[in-house]
Amino acid sequence: MGGATCARTSREHARAHNLPSVTLILHGGEPLLAGAAALASISQGLRRAVEPVCRLDLRIHTNGVRLDAELCELFRAERVQVGISLDGDRAANDLHRRYANGRSSYDQVLRAVDLLRGERYREIYAGLLATIDIRSDPVAVYRALAALEPPNLDFLLPHGTWDSPPPGAGEPGATRYADWLTAVFGEWTRDGRRVPIRMFESIIETSYGGVSGTESLGLAPSDVAVIETDGTIEQADSIKVAYDGAPATGLDVFRHPLDAAAAHPAIKARQQGIAGLSATCRQCPVVTSCGGGLYAHRYRTGSGFANPSVYCADLEKIITHVRADEAARRRPAHAMPQAHFDALAAGYGDATSVSYLSAAQRSVRRALLRLLRERVPDDAGGTFAAGWNLLIRLASPRPSRSRRCSRTRTCAPGRSAACGCPAPWRRTPGTWRRSPPRPPSGRARSPSWTCRSSAGTCTCPRSDGSASATPGRRPRRSRRAAKAPSRSVPLPGVYCDRWSFRVSGERNGGNAAEAAMATASFWRGFSILPTR
Repeated sequence: MGGATCARTSREHARAHNLPSVTLILHGGEPLLAGAAALASISQGLRRAVEPVCRLDLRIHTNGVRLDAELCELFRAERVQVGISLDGDRAANDLHRRYANGRSSYDQVLRAVDLLRGERYREIYAGLLATIDIRSDPVAVYRALAALEPPNLDFLLPHGTWDSPPPGAGEPGATRYADWLTAVFGEWTRDGRRVPIRMFESIIETSYGGVSGTESLGLAPSDVAVIETDGTIEQADSIKVAYDGAPATGLDVFRHPLDAAAAHPAIKARQQGIAGLSATCRQCPVVTSCGGGLYAHRYRTGSGFANPSVYCADLEKIITHVRADEAARRRPAHAMPQAHFDALAAGYGDATSVSYLSAAQRSVRRALLRLLRERVPDDAGGTFAAGWNLLIRLASPRPSRSRRCSRTRTCAPGRSAACGCPAPWRRTPGTWRRSPPRPPSGRARSPSWTCRSSAGTCTCPRSDGSASATPGRRPRRSRRAAKAPSRSVPLPGVYCDRWSFRVSGERNGGNAAEAAMATASFWRGFSILPTR
């Protein structure tokens, strides 16, 4: 098939759907066998056709044996990202990647990787892809690959089905692939996770509502179509492992647009999310991350692809392990000083003592909310969906300080330098802090200001007109200022965008922790509720 036909098909599809970008990957087989001239013609033709319509992300994946400086120069000039297949250290790689005469290809592949790691070609180094063999040493494999400084690294489970399972997979109670990956995950974590590993990062992302970076995990619809060298359009080529002709669609680029492939029943079956999975998968607690595994690995004669993955037990075990480790890393550590514990045990304790309890309770309730979200179907709508979206918005990073509430105060010109108090006053250490009033139902409490500066006498102006105070002490207030009415006010440090806020409950008291949890706005000391 000429590159012009593929380029035309890609351009028309991108234009029809107003796509911002298209990713095209040249792979095989071994694409470098085409030679430098053919690869240059294909790359240039694709860019000429596609880039006037949208951005083209052009990549090539190779075993690296034929990659040399000439090809690297070509790929650098044409902005082609290069990925290399390498299964680990020499012992692991030589299990499968030898020449026909038995000679190792390891040294030649390393020379290719060293070219990409060099300063001149680093920009086209896409990463490394390793296929797992459970006979290899997982720690040695990881260390060998991480030493090559790949921008991205991924581990692939070897292809297989329930009819022809890979060695060690599909056996009752056996989780040899999960055990292998667990060892890699442990070493990766001890190494500071300095190399991105797509499988582990996809598990983490999907565990917290994100999108997987690989088609083998997660519930995102499949967006992959394969165009063979004769122009036929097929499903993902991994499906070839199921049976002869499994990925065929009966379509080709000469007579059919890519939309025809997207509408093909076999491809649409991979775009239904959780509804397209087997009953066993739909009830699984890790389905949001597993997604049933790679489509090809589900095949069984008689039931087709309506099965869990042949790696089901392995996937459940490694996902559970990664989730537990990540939850432990993210979980806030709550510790209460002994003095506060003793005070609470005696029936006393102050606002600070209570804040330790409320902080721990908020963390528990956040975890429960995440668990509830995992149990709710993806198509849930109405009140739950609206509430969940509100929680996400309120828990997200605050807007920039350029969007401050209009009620925050600013030190008078020439005054801030005298005490070091920055302007405007904010509720942060080292600045003026305003304590909130009691709710309207209680006795009014005047706003008070405490200077946290260490620069001698503070001369920042206050609302009562006085201008001096001792650092670290509450300034004296006039009786007029003390009678300020209780009202709804935005707090310094609470930034107003779409919502206005009021204070609910006494500081560190009442039902503040309950209200804070209800809105996922976890401000220490008091709760913030949206008002209508």
